Amino acid sequence: MRKTTRSLLPVLFLLICIFTVTICLSATKEKPVLQSSSVSRVKRNKWPDNLYTREIVRPKAGVLNFAIQNAEDGYYALFFNEITKEQGETYIQDLKDIGFQTVTNAQDFHTEGILLKKKAVYVSISITEGSLGIYIHLPAA
Repeated sequence: MRKTTRSLLPVLFLLICIFTVTICLSATKEKPVLQSSSVSRVKRNKWPDNLYTREIVRPKAGVLNFAIQNAEDGYYALFFNEITKEQGETYIQDLKDIGFQTVTNAQDFHTEGILLKKKAVYVSISITEGSLGIYIHLPAA
């Protein structure tokens, strides 16, 4: 039971990070968060080329598993596996090297989350041993 609880912590942390960023970025919208019917989950095995991914660099490690897009609310999320926590930390530095700056971060023994900003683009990263989540939010057009 204890091992199961410990293995669920990274997933819970990622969901909390995504939910927190979504609420913070949509505070000025009148409709509730997650009300959109335009959310789509796509199984992916190669790097997508779209408005969101053009704002960031591709991670040098990990295997892309799937992506979630919600064009109506302006976000795109990518989820990788087969990546170490250290490789995830290197990816965060790669984003900082292209101009992203830390807004806030949090970490515990197993997981780390960070919110980065470059101009009006927000990127939330969640890393743990074995997985990486990237949440990209673009301003409304």
